[in-house]
Amino acid sequence: MERAFSSFKLVISYPKLRLHKFRAQGLGNDELSKKLGLSIEQFSDFLKGKIGVIVSLAERLEVASGMPREFWLRAQSKFDNSRR
Repeated sequence: MERAFSSFKLVISYPKLRLHKFRAQGLGNDELSKKLGLSIEQFSDFLKGKIGVIVSLAERLEVASGMPREFWLRAQSKFDNSRR
């Protein structure tokens, strides 16, 4: 599990920088979760790799981060494949 989680971290390293940019602008997890339409618990689970990215979340991530939804869906696919 740790190995899969680590590879997921590598896959999303650039978007995490985008999320850090939001934090640098004063946005915390509460604001970011609201931007994504997630509860704070769901957002936390997303960051931990515990919930998957589906099309609707990928679209919200695209709006919030500037990264295309296809990126988020590919990252999820790579994460899923690494867990097999």
